[in-house]
Amino acid sequence: MRWIFLMLLLSACGNNTLQIDPQIKPYIDRYVQEAQKVGKTIVVNNLVASLGTLGQADWAGQCVLGGTPTITLSQADWDLFDDAMREQLVFHELGHCVLFRDHNNDLDPYGNPVSIMYWEMSSEAIYTQYRADWLIEMFYYSGPEELGSVAGTLVN
Repeated sequence: MRWIFLMLLLSACGNNTLQIDPQIKPYIDRYVQEAQKVGKTIVVNNLVASLGTLGQADWAGQCVLGGTPTITLSQADWDLFDDAMREQLVFHELGHCVLFRDHNNDLDPYGNPVSIMYWEMSSEAIYTQYRADWLIEMFYYSGPEELGSVAGTLVN
């Protein structure tokens, strides 16, 4: 009986789903490239990412874990956002769904977030100013909530 369970478990591990909205795909590709720039290899091979409507009106995006990790981004917000704000949103949700990052609500001495994983989106000016630091923090963070992910693989 244990062998049957193990075989089922192993066969379930190989069933990856990759369904990415074409509008979101360039940002996922950029995320992988940004990880490579700081010496990390990420392979996104099990993820659903789409534009739609969220249950909370004030949410711009959501990552749901369990089975295939699923990102849903608010179509209404997406339509209003420029490239930098779309990137911030997608990178934040990938932090949840690919790296299993939780929110990091720490602030610097000036009251600005120290992480793209802050609970709310920052202004475009703040995002642009802190982007490089936030990407390093995202890919190198090793705090207690980083567990690994089934949406992708952080290779190194």
